[in-house]
Amino acid sequence: MKHYLDLVSISNKVHRRQSRMTRICIVLAVFLVAVMFGLADMYLKSMTDETRHQTGDWHCKITAIDEKTSEYIAARPEIDLSGWQGNIPAEIGCTVAGMDETIFSEIYLGSVLSGEFPEIAGQVAVSSTLAQTAGISVGDTLTLNSPDGSTMQLTITGIMDDDAANMISGSASAILLTPEGLSSIQTADLSGNWQYVVRFSLLTNVGSSIADIQQQNGISDAQITQNEELLGQLPGSNMSQIYTMAFLLSLVVMGTCVMMISSSLNSNVSQRMEFFGLLRCLGATRRQVLRFVRREALQWCITAIPIGIGLSIVVVWGLCAVMRQLSTVWFGYMPIFGISWLSIGVSIVLGL
Repeated sequence: MKHYLDLVSISNKVHRRQSRMTRICIVLAVFLVAVMFGLADMYLKSMTDETRHQTGDWHCKITAIDEKTSEYIAARPEIDLSGWQGNIPAEIGCTVAGMDETIFSEIYLGSVLSGEFPEIAGQVAVSSTLAQTAGISVGDTLTLNSPDGSTMQLTITGIMDDDAANMISGSASAILLTPEGLSSIQTADLSGNWQYVVRFSLLTNVGSSIADIQQQNGISDAQITQNEELLGQLPGSNMSQIYTMAFLLSLVVMGTCVMMISSSLNSNVSQRMEFFGLLRCLGATRRQVLRFVRREALQWCITAIPIGIGLSIVVVWGLCAVMRQLSTVWFGYMPIFGISWLSIGVSIVLGL
């Protein structure tokens, strides 16, 4: 033994039964806080997932801007993904939209059920409903009537799912082209039907970023459409309300658990007064005794905190599975095997 703190491991083995209640208190404190924040986090993830599947994974859409302005916006470091989305009015006989494959798959979570996404002008993907209704399939030629009365022959390269078609055009019967393909069939001034779709990166303060984009590029509020359900940083959002509730409940749990742990520690130390008296008689200073007690408590945390976190993860998984079974309407998107790093971090801080 080279250092007096090496006595901690020996002391823990000798007084393992006396410190059992303290370790149980630490496990309970970590477990309760991790479960509360874990459930709140899983519920918010399910709400976000549901919103993404209903409206798309975008934060704002900007209309009536030019290519240069869109390039400035795309170059901002907080922009995770952006691109153009356009549409043609329904008077041509069917809802027609245009966008890149990245916007289709990552923003609208779309998938091509058969075939491939259109790559060049003259190629098109149609929704599953439209393909069944019109009796068309991949490789067929589709005749599209333009607003000026002319016709255009398009080759069907893929069949897309109806959910993505609904999000993009608001109709299950939809035709999807590349932006270049859509531009080639627009003969009228339809600039107002083009939108620049923006998704911000994680942990971005979306509200202030949108305001900054508007100020720097002279964009009015009328040109901005926001996906309010995904803007978790905005005051009054569901996300801030739920986290506030979880935080307030955790304060109550923290206060109770801290008093339990403190009481248990005081009882533990008072039972071992002779041991600490011997340390002082051997020349240990008050500061060294305090360091000894803190090191001992940290060693309890090494086992107690992982146990509490492990139990909370299992309980949250079980509760999420039960909630999905009870109501698919409210909890259909609840992740069963999700991990909440927020709950883990908060519970570790509490345990320490």
